[in-house]
Amino acid sequence: RDLHLSIRRQRQMCIRDRSSNGAHNINQDLDNDAYEQLSAGHQSLHEYLMWQISLSSMNVDDQFIAYNIIDYINDDGFLTESIEDLFVLLKKNIEVTFQEIFAVLHKIQHLDPIGVGATSLKDCLLIQLDHFHKDNEHFDAAKNMIDKLEDDIKPSMISFDSFISEYEKNDQVKNIVKSLNPKPGNIISDSLHQEHILPDIIVVK
Repeated sequence: RDLHLSIRRQRQMCIRDRSSNGAHNINQDLDNDAYEQLSAGHQSLHEYLMWQISLSSMNVDDQFIAYNIIDYINDDGFLTESIEDLFVLLKKNIEVTFQEIFAVLHKIQHLDPIGVGATSLKDCLLIQLDHFHKDNEHFDAAKNMIDKLEDDIKPSMISFDSFISEYEKNDQVKNIVKSLNPKPGNIISDSLHQEHILPDIIVVK
């Protein structure tokens, strides 16, 4: 892990802080021309997230924090390391606070795909709910439904599907929750996998 941090720091020192005029705000839509130049099918989820960070207006230290957080996001899009462990690892290389880590993680969670970097399934769904359905009249009911999930990547008591089935009588709320992605990282990971398994030659008997 220390090696990962060392490599990231060396890589990070090559990145110059962007001026406010030329930088892209991480919460704004990505530049269309730059987006068209990105071949998502040839990138991993990590590379895609790092690309977005590189276009942001984050300062050098925040980008360093972001790259190390991204190192511990799995293909499904979940953060697999605790904030406490990340703090210990980062503290060996830079002066950092828990608040700074949480702030950077919040920005990562609002990159594309929304909800990536979540610490649990409930966290993942609530981030997406707040982003996509904040003004929906059934927002509070959907939030209460999601709040029943455990704070774990894989809730031990109930799966996403069985959780939905408990609310069959409330179609409006059910449809909102069903529109959320329980594994946002798969949007990128599946695209990459499909790109790799396309055969060059198809033999027909």
